[in-house]
Amino acid sequence: MIHRDLSSGNVLISSIREDKLYVKLADFGLVRKFREGDVARTMLGTPGYIAPQVYDQHYNQKADVYSLGGILYLMLTGNDPPRDREVNPFEKKVISLEGAFLIQSMMDPNEERRISLG
Repeated sequence: MIHRDLSSGNVLISSIREDKLYVKLADFGLVRKFREGDVARTMLGTPGYIAPQVYDQHYNQKADVYSLGGILYLMLTGNDPPRDREVNPFEKKVISLEGAFLIQSMMDPNEERRISLG
């Protein structure tokens, strides 16, 4: 499956119980079944959370990893990921070194170097 529109606007806080935060994803209207080797070509998503390959209309499930990196960037910095340049999480002093490396590997513009969820 590929969501194709993961962004901060589609992450909902479901509840907070016993000091645990429960989060749900929303807006599954653009979800598509996706198999290894499939390529999506439709330009979809929310600016700031869109992988470069989506703009090129040739992407795979790693576009969702890029979007999740943008959500993590927002959660750790309080700011949306920059739209006009490559994300540099090290510029934000509030992110740990490990968090910065994770964001950087999730939002790598090169999908071949981007980490995967599988």
